[in-house]
Amino acid sequence: SGMAASLSLLASLTSLLPSLLLPIFAVACCPVLLIFVVLHVPLPENIADRKKLYITELILRITGEYGGELVEMVAGPAWRNYYLRAVMAAGFYLPIPNTTEVEYSWTELAGVATRVLRPADPSIRRDRTIVYIHGGGWATMRPQYYDHALAWLVLRLGCTIFAVDYRLAPEHPYPAAVEDCEAAVTALSKRKLSEYRLTPGHICVMGDSAGGNLSAVISRRLREKKLIKCQVLIYPVTTVFGFSLPSYREYFSECAGSALLNPFSMARWILFYLDIDARAGNVQKLIASEHIPRGSSKVLDGILVRYERLIDKYFPDERLAKLFLSRGLDPDVSPLLAPDLDGCPPTMVLTAGVDVLRDEGRAYARRLAAAGVDVEDKHYPNAYHGILNMPYSKTRKTMKKDIASYLEKNL
Repeated sequence: SGMAASLSLLASLTSLLPSLLLPIFAVACCPVLLIFVVLHVPLPENIADRKKLYITELILRITGEYGGELVEMVAGPAWRNYYLRAVMAAGFYLPIPNTTEVEYSWTELAGVATRVLRPADPSIRRDRTIVYIHGGGWATMRPQYYDHALAWLVLRLGCTIFAVDYRLAPEHPYPAAVEDCEAAVTALSKRKLSEYRLTPGHICVMGDSAGGNLSAVISRRLREKKLIKCQVLIYPVTTVFGFSLPSYREYFSECAGSALLNPFSMARWILFYLDIDARAGNVQKLIASEHIPRGSSKVLDGILVRYERLIDKYFPDERLAKLFLSRGLDPDVSPLLAPDLDGCPPTMVLTAGVDVLRDEGRAYARRLAAAGVDVEDKHYPNAYHGILNMPYSKTRKTMKKDIASYLEKNL
């Protein structure tokens, strides 16, 4: 009878199980839901890929931002950057398979390791060369992380892409990255192209973010040699003095606390790049524009006045301002402030509406056009910084088509 009672009880519980599944599942999910509620940061209503971005941003914030803060507290800003490199690397090692239609390899250009992508089928290869310079604040990222993002361009244009693995800050501050990228482009033009059955005169220099900065710098430095046929700058950094522009201020009103590219990360990377102490106090001073050497650049003063952010409202930190007077005003650091942009190759500038770098990118397009350079200025109001690396994004697809169309006409 005891056995029968047990079996009867078990049968009763089993019959109740379907009705209990939902409550059990809800209880199990409570901790996860609580994390999402507590860590939720609103994003702009009109931002592209909003649902996917909520998950991506949350993961980046927990691992990169919160984890980075902890590492910096224990070991300092340089170790925070090493940690961030590892976090970014993990994200790009997710199983997004490279297409077998593209051949991937490595070579050296003037001693600089370079990733090479070209069509696996020789019959579709064309005499078009792109030198790609990756982003990551001059301090993170590697060329191979862009394999998936660049494969479409290789197949669409039949081109060969040389992605430069330049030296990173803070171990190798400015001008290491500029020297590597310039040496790579020069060596490619002089010797390497023939190995790939490519000819000089058909080179586009392309880069995103800090890579857009390096692309603009290299294109300007090499303009008299006529090695570069055109350049494509994707949400580029064009000055280290942009923190008072509206696009930076909008971060605090529309994206505050999110892991989208933020003023704190940009300030830290700029300090690394220029070999200046990147402790939190200096980061805050850059965000407050206390590093701007007053009255030292008519171009800079004009840009700040244009946005009704008069520079005499700020009180500079004399030590920082002195360092930035000698480093930040260098046109090879801030191409936006170059006194002469005439003779630069035809340029496509792509900017994102939800991006702290938006205004300086658009300002650079205007300055190039004023200097007589043929400019295609493409602005995507709902795009965000880093969208080039977001798989299955409709806005990214539009941007890719625009880049391909531009290169089909200009390369």
